[in-house]
Amino acid sequence: MDVVILILILIVVISAFVVGIVYWAVSYAQKSNKEYQAFASSHGYQFDRAQGNDYYRDYSKKKMDQDRTITPFQSPFVEKYANFTHYPFGRGHERKVSYVISGAYKDWQFRAFTYHFVGNTLEQTGPGGVFSVVMIECPQPPQVQLPEQVFYENGVLCDYQHENINVETLHDRIEKLGELAKGL
Repeated sequence: MDVVILILILIVVISAFVVGIVYWAVSYAQKSNKEYQAFASSHGYQFDRAQGNDYYRDYSKKKMDQDRTITPFQSPFVEKYANFTHYPFGRGHERKVSYVISGAYKDWQFRAFTYHFVGNTLEQTGPGGVFSVVMIECPQPPQVQLPEQVFYENGVLCDYQHENINVETLHDRIEKLGELAKGL
């Protein structure tokens, strides 16, 4: 009899713990969403939750062009925002783009987002993870040596770091990319 009561108490405690974790995860995701959206609104930028939204497949139907060809197992957001070949793009699996902020800052059209993929040692994709990506339009290739974690591709100068997008450093990162684009 004591064992049955102990097992029931254990089940209740474990269930409460799981519910608490789920509640925390949902609250954290909503907080991040609101933080990025508030930043974008306060600066006149556009904001797209992309896969930061729990229901991104439903959301994507409203946001994506109807004539897109969708590759199996690839998100339309990856195709729309992260269609590059340089690391960290185009590698691994479970590729995701979330919290896209775009607009004009000073003289630069930019886009910033969080990019995620899972790496694979067998396919030599490089380490996966979460990346903060900031990019500016740059019609001409920069005439200076680019630092590590910065690349030029398809008319875009791109910087990536191992972290979620940080709105507090976004403008500084855009300015640094702008200096590289101007050859300073």
